[in-house]
Amino acid sequence: MRKTILTKVSTNPSNVKARKRKKLSTRAKNLKLPLWVQAIPESQAHGSGTLQKRLWRITSDIVRIRDWYHFEGKCIATGKKLASWKDGQAGHFIRYEKCNGMFKFCPANIHLQSPSSNGWGDMDDWDAYEKELQHRHGLTRQELKEMNNREHATQIKTQDVLNQIRTLLEFFKTLPEQPDYWEKSYNLLTESPTTKH
Repeated sequence: MRKTILTKVSTNPSNVKARKRKKLSTRAKNLKLPLWVQAIPESQAHGSGTLQKRLWRITSDIVRIRDWYHFEGKCIATGKKLASWKDGQAGHFIRYEKCNGMFKFCPANIHLQSPSSNGWGDMDDWDAYEKELQHRHGLTRQELKEMNNREHATQIKTQDVLNQIRTLLEFFKTLPEQPDYWEKSYNLLTESPTTKH
């Protein structure tokens, strides 16, 4: 009887998850990040591991800067004018938890949002977000629901993350403002002899 209980405890799903997390964190520590990636600070919000946290940081900054200048600093859900792009958050239309793989970091699904609306918004905020998204991009309600989330694989691969970071660093050049880490990261990227363009 005692042996059965011990076996059940050792295969407890939370214990299995803990072992997987430890294995993943060990893998992440063994991953040698390029200097141009290391120059991007980790986000405290989304992402699993240092590489995805850095991808979220750059995605969040791009979206907030893009929308701050393009849509007069207004929250997509409330219309409230934010004092700076830094005062807003990058809010998902299709929730982060519902996104497949790299769609979690797709700028088309993420927009400048006030912290209160993004964190504690209600159904009215979501409806307003949807209507404003339709207005900004000329999409129908059906087209919004069919955003290409399903086209993304559920697994996130290291090379896909690195490619996306590289693409977003290039995209920053088209924006009227860049975050403080951008110049260092971009210069390291363009000076690196092993970087493929």
